Amino acid sequence: MANKNKPFERKLPSIEQLPKLLILCEDSESAKVYFDEAKHDYRLPNITVKHEDTCPKKSVEFAIKKQNEYDKIYCCIDGGDEHGHGNFDAALELAKNNKNNIQIIASYPCFEFWLLLHFEKKRPGYTQGKAGSKAVITDLNKKDGMANYDKSRANTKGLFKQLKGRLDTAIANAQWAKLEAEKDNNKNPSTDVYRLLEQFKSLELK
Repeated sequence: MANKNKPFERKLPSIEQLPKLLILCEDSESAKVYFDEAKHDYRLPNITVKHEDTCPKKSVEFAIKKQNEYDKIYCCIDGGDEHGHGNFDAALELAKNNKNNIQIIASYPCFEFWLLLHFEKKRPGYTQGKAGSKAVITDLNKKDGMANYDKSRANTKGLFKQLKGRLDTAIANAQWAKLEAEKDNNKNPSTDVYRLLEQFKSLELK
């Protein structure tokens, strides 16, 4: 007979039970370095982080080719217009047709908005494209410990650990921004990156 007084303990997944995941980053530096560090911090050998192409559509096309090798593939792309709206929209459409295996993790106007949400609960009026991305980074540089941030590998190394203490705040702020974006019918700015971090946290090996 089970001991009714024994506290409930959540069973943690073993390595064998973990789903095989692939994270494809449009960004070859900041986002890729960040997710690589998160993967190692949470001890998740089941996750592969890779940069294949800076073009959103080509990134999703690569995901389609690889979908039988993974339980789930996440394509992290920016919703700016560097490659043209048609290219971004085509990526969304391709992923929609393969939604059981491929999920888009979009950030508007760029990945750095996710980093900014570690510090504030705001949705400034950023433009799209390079100008919007530059404005986000300018705002991020004003935050504690982020004065030297740029997209280079040298300045993004150690970023996940640096910001981990603010992660729950960032997730809550990103969820809020997503809801506000839906109310306003304007995705810029918002980000889906919090969904990936929630996945990391749920799979963490102790």
